[in-house]
Amino acid sequence: MESGGPYPFVSKVIADSDAEEGLTAAAHRIRDFFNARSNGTEAESDWLHDYFSSPGYGEFADHELIEIIIERELFQRVGEAYRCSACGRLFLFKREFDQHPEQFTLEPSPRIDD
Repeated sequence: MESGGPYPFVSKVIADSDAEEGLTAAAHRIRDFFNARSNGTEAESDWLHDYFSSPGYGEFADHELIEIIIERELFQRVGEAYRCSACGRLFLFKREFDQHPEQFTLEPSPRIDD
């Protein structure tokens, strides 16, 4: 990357395969949560502690827990795109803490009516 960053943020990105993996993982976690709940309060509490590693998640409504689980499973697979304001190159970081982005030079696409 060129010196003098930072680059303007463009978008969050996720590959289709990563999105599918994340949704599958989330579905399994949600299933596991409801299985633990059906085994009693102590099993539910243990599952929440094991998954979140912090107290307080038992205080959320079910729909809030489901949203949190889906976000967590997808977020770890999400990358970010930045664009250099000087040259227009797009830098794609495949994961949040990726230090070596892929670089793309964007070319104008042909217009259909040209």
